[in-house]
Amino acid sequence: MTLHSLASRARLNALTGARGPAALLVFAQHAGEAGFLPFVFPSSLAVSFFFVLSGFVLAYVYSDDTPLGFRFYRARFARIWPATILSTLLLLLILPHHFYLPQQLPHWTTGWILLTVIILFQSLIPIPDFYFAFNAVTWSISVEWCFYLVFPILNRGVRSRTIMTFICVAILGVVLTLVSIQLQLPAFNSARLAEPTWHGMVYINPATRLFEFVMGIFVGQLWLNQALRLRIVRIFDAVKQFNLALGETCLESFLLFSLIVILCFFVQIFSSDLSLSAPLQLLVFQWISSIILACIVFVLALGRGFIAKNVMSHPVMMRLGELSFGIYLFHQPILNWCKLQRSNAVTQPGIFVGLPQWAFAIMILTVTIVLSAMSHDWFEKPARRYLRGSS
Repeated sequence: MTLHSLASRARLNALTGARGPAALLVFAQHAGEAGFLPFVFPSSLAVSFFFVLSGFVLAYVYSDDTPLGFRFYRARFARIWPATILSTLLLLLILPHHFYLPQQLPHWTTGWILLTVIILFQSLIPIPDFYFAFNAVTWSISVEWCFYLVFPILNRGVRSRTIMTFICVAILGVVLTLVSIQLQLPAFNSARLAEPTWHGMVYINPATRLFEFVMGIFVGQLWLNQALRLRIVRIFDAVKQFNLALGETCLESFLLFSLIVILCFFVQIFSSDLSLSAPLQLLVFQWISSIILACIVFVLALGRGFIAKNVMSHPVMMRLGELSFGIYLFHQPILNWCKLQRSNAVTQPGIFVGLPQWAFAIMILTVTIVLSAMSHDWFEKPARRYLRGSS
């Protein structure tokens, strides 16, 4: 399949629109942690959503048996690398060294850490001073890059040996998790950044997150199954006959609401103290949540209700979805800069007194969105064309 295969397929607008809220959830967590919101909203499910969605979209775009070679890797690299490096440069320009350089590793390691960030391999090293160095959120971009490297193999595997592929991916995740338990690796701790953590092995490592990506590939291939999709479409058509468009909207809303309730139910269960060890508990939760998130992606991809057709596909949501990558990458350097200014005795009285926390959060988000739009339109698109070698 050529690199222009996406243009020959119907664009799944609702999935593009869904990227925006997911990126905003990540912003909300980090804004809360920085003290700009009165709450900290956990956003791990948003990251998992991006992993599942990535697998789904790639399976949708590259659905035939044409071997994927260098052009595929160049296209994927061109998609994620320019904005990632630009966000890192922004961070270098506006923040002092102690915000992004290794906190506890020797300074001579800085060059090696920067190299892993540049080639997007920092997530493979389960040491916080590596995987959270510079722009910390880029650890998940590193995971995505590793996913891209193995996508051709996984896509064929899911198509021809689905169960075996899932078994192999699950075994890989379990083995790495058990290794972290056997080695008694500590949890992530901001006071111990120079040693391996089970957080780095289970939450950060691409191998243990692979199940979510494969689940996205699997559901993407299910969605391409015309017979299966036709059956589901007939159900929506049958419901629509009862009450025109309201019928399919009710069915869509019921499915999405049910899936979200189930997801919240499992969040509540796995937030409690289970008999499983913490690393294994996290791994199982990532697996279960990815199944539910994949179902949500499937329902949105159908585009058969008000939420998918009118909310997620609204031009504003579509634009926000297009900018979600930049929002994800640029928000943390800006948040950290504002956090630094708030603690500065010189600038603090003039800038941070008199306005509520949420007002600063809105201001920071606005700046982030504007910067993301400038990056998307004026930098990422030309850089992508250049790296792909197309005019």
